Amino acid sequence: MDPLDYLGVARALAEGVHGEAELRTAVNRAYVGALLVLREALVAKGWLPARRSPRDPQEMVTMLRSRPGYRLVGDMLDELRLLRIHADYEHGRPLGLAEARRALALAEQVARRVPGSR
Repeated sequence: MDPLDYLGVARALAEGVHGEAELRTAVNRAYVGALLVLREALVAKGWLPARRSPRDPQEMVTMLRSRPGYRLVGDMLDELRLLRIHADYEHGRPLGLAEARRALALAEQVARRVPGSR
């Protein structure tokens, strides 16, 4: 499966029915798509080991922020991570269309900014 397909799902959900469940799912899929595309690129560059770990997202943020020219990508991934936490775990806090669109925009930027990503 192509991880970019998750961005298509996120886009369809964010642009379609705007129930909160769809918006929360759009945020999640945008994050997962960006994370997987970025992870593949970082493994290909030799910046991240091929083994997977639950700590990968935070390790990726830390590593990107420490590399010249990649700090912004690390910041965008971290913002996406926080949006995903809000979407998936903070159900008492409303999540709207603006957050879903922000997550999609961030995911698309992350996917474009790392050499070797698609």
